[in-house]
Amino acid sequence: MTLRVLLCIEILIRQELSPQQVAGYLARYAGVELHHETIYQIIYRDKAQGGDLYQHLRVASKPYRKRYGSYDRRGKIKNRVCIGERPLIVDERSRIGDWGTKRTPTSLKGHPL
Repeated sequence: MTLRVLLCIEILIRQELSPQQVAGYLARYAGVELHHETIYQIIYRDKAQGGDLYQHLRVASKPYRKRYGSYDRRGKIKNRVCIGERPLIVDERSRIGDWGTKRTPTSLKGHPL
């Protein structure tokens, strides 16, 4: 890639064009076929070297955040009973509600309870 093409990419990105638009512009007016991902790589390489070209992207990338040890956002069950503290009659499973599956009146061979 020539220095002329790199300067053209830098000028177009600083004019707030997206890498897709820059690739289309270069193909149409400069006769240079580049994939937009190649332009993104040029931008990120510039960022790694201390440049500010990434700040001219139309959509800013989110900062990376590690996910381990994240806060559990699910709700908590109120008045929860530990499985070891449940009544013994539940272990016998003699009642319909004691089984772990969800039973509907039509799931019992099509006959209502």
